Amino acid sequence: MIGDFRFSADPPDDVVRIHMYWDGTKRVAKVLLPAEVKQAAHEVSMLATDELGLGPALAYGIAMATTSERSLLITGDRSAWPDAWGQLTVQSRH
Repeated sequence: MIGDFRFSADPPDDVVRIHMYWDGTKRVAKVLLPAEVKQAAHEVSMLATDELGLGPALAYGIAMATTSERSLLITGDRSAWPDAWGQLTVQSRH
């Protein structure tokens, strides 16, 4: 188990979001960043805009959330989340 993560079907735009989905039989994701974080990542050549495997997307999302001091939420198709990685706790939008 990696840890417990928060899942939201409708996350706010001011958090780092990992939007996961299936591409055939592969678990993939896109990391969606708030505008300010996206600009800062671009300036230091750390911007990843393409689809990533779910593992690399999670690693990148955690790195971007910690460096920008933002919350991290998982979103998208919950069935793409490997149970062995930990629990997804559903969070409602506030």
